Amino acid sequence: MTRMTMVQALNLALTQEMEKDDSVIVLGEDASESERWAAGELQHWLRETGAPELPILSPADATGRPAIVVGWNPRSAELLALPARPEPADESFVYRSSGADIAICGGAERGTMYGVLTFLEREFGARWYTPRVSAVPKRNAWTFRVLRHREAPGIRVRNDFYFEAFEPVWAARNKVNGAMGYREQPGGVESYWAVHTFYPLMPPAEFYEEHPEYYSLINGERIHDHAQLCLTNPDVLNIITERL
Repeated sequence: MTRMTMVQALNLALTQEMEKDDSVIVLGEDASESERWAAGELQHWLRETGAPELPILSPADATGRPAIVVGWNPRSAELLALPARPEPADESFVYRSSGADIAICGGAERGTMYGVLTFLEREFGARWYTPRVSAVPKRNAWTFRVLRHREAPGIRVRNDFYFEAFEPVWAARNKVNGAMGYREQPGGVESYWAVHTFYPLMPPAEFYEEHPEYYSLINGERIHDHAQLCLTNPDVLNIITERL
């Protein structure tokens, strides 16, 4: 076999070499915002390996061309033989090859996006170490016979609490979907109160005047400013439990 670019290798149906560079990325016309972002990531990081830029086309415009199909659309549904479109919030995903085609599909909010990023990690060695330091090995060729990978997150909300993990693009690339507060991020975030929740649950404005005993006893005085709840009070436990 002569030396090939990666895109020529993508055009292999098992071991059959095709003469023309005509591989594409296929994206459905109703693709979500995060799926469109993921298709751009796929295009960018494949180019970083040394491949020519793969155009992003609709299923109709890509008929007959070897493709990496991103998200749920008629072509991926056929390639993956999935019985139904995944629920939007489903973060599980699958990618699989059929001949020279590869389909990557999951939930529209983040599942497909995570599938694309995992495909780049597992098959091409892409790494996003910090918001400023990323790496993907250069390649002269990439070939495959069978690709079949399925994954689902073991933890629903994932949040690394240090400064660089707050950067939205880095967080999305590394499948961090949680945040202490809302932020704009590809695929969105799951935002919950995580710490310092006592006063939102039992605000002094509601309880302190009638029940100062619910709050800290400091130097013989019940106070709530820069203080805490009194956890030795059984009523506090009952109220917190009820409100949770």
